[in-house]
Amino acid sequence: MRIYDKNTLQIVKEFKGHNWLINDVIILNQSIKLESQTYLNNQQYFSEFDQLISCSSDTTIKIWNVNDQVVLQNIKSHYLEVTSLVLFDENNLLSAGKDSIVFFYEISYSQINDLQNHFKINEKYSQDNQDKTLEKLEFIPRVEKIISKITQVYELKYLEFPIKQIEKINEIFFVVGYMNGVLSLVNFEQRQFLYSFDDKHELGLYCLAKIDESTFCSSGGDSKVKIWNLTQSHCICQYQLAQQEYVNKIKVLKKNKYIAVSHSNQIDLLSYYSLVDNKQIFNQQKNKTKIPTFAQKSSLLKVLSIQIKNHHEVNDFYFDQLKSNELCYQQVVVIGVNQPKLLYFS
Repeated sequence: MRIYDKNTLQIVKEFKGHNWLINDVIILNQSIKLESQTYLNNQQYFSEFDQLISCSSDTTIKIWNVNDQVVLQNIKSHYLEVTSLVLFDENNLLSAGKDSIVFFYEISYSQINDLQNHFKINEKYSQDNQDKTLEKLEFIPRVEKIISKITQVYELKYLEFPIKQIEKINEIFFVVGYMNGVLSLVNFEQRQFLYSFDDKHELGLYCLAKIDESTFCSSGGDSKVKIWNLTQSHCICQYQLAQQEYVNKIKVLKKNKYIAVSHSNQIDLLSYYSLVDNKQIFNQQKNKTKIPTFAQKSSLLKVLSIQIKNHHEVNDFYFDQLKSNELCYQQVVVIGVNQPKLLYFS
């Protein structure tokens, strides 16, 4: 496992614990920002207790202490490859794998009392320049919650197909995507499968992504991106790639207005439009129900294509620092076959 600086793409940390492919990672306790200032001499202060949860084709789930680069707990619930993880809320973790099982776990925490340097900005300016200076105040106590143990509490099985990915949609529902292209809806509170959606991906499922509290998208080997609503058992709209290539990754961007998809050495940016039934929303608010809203009309339209040079296959990507122009992005980090690639746009 490698951790990169997103600006320079230099390796910050590198450690190994799994014996096979790492399929999913959850980042926990990311760097804590103080209310006043978090930089001194261009150095950012990180929590000493940053943690990761990873799952692998070696059938294990591991909890990591990032700074010490050690495994805190090794979980072996699945008997085949573990393909997906979801942190459903602060106290509940989900995992799924090729054994067709979704496991539910409870997370236990311990508290660490830490002394953190506290700084403030000195508002006095020198006559020669306008640079702000930092003054050290004192050590202040800080209580940090860290995961001490993850315990398996329940398991759920619906179809006899390997699971590719699970995705949380809202505080009640999550979706299970099977490798044969079938999508199923699960009620987390009741811990039961409700139904499977129609219009599956004929050549297998590759990726799921949440759009909003009632809508999600999927991609597959049929070169299609499909939009689904929890109140409908079928796809409400779809986008077909011109090339007959599988879509291997989806990212939902800019307040659910755009969906970025990658295939081969290209990233397409799709504009997502939906017309919601306002009458249904009013009735939900009046009755205080948690039934997801239904988009009466939805559409996907390609607005931008990003071609990756040297024909490096895109495995994953993320956008960073959006510009004021909604159709352009300042920076995109592309995770390729060999190493990350950094692109800039004007």
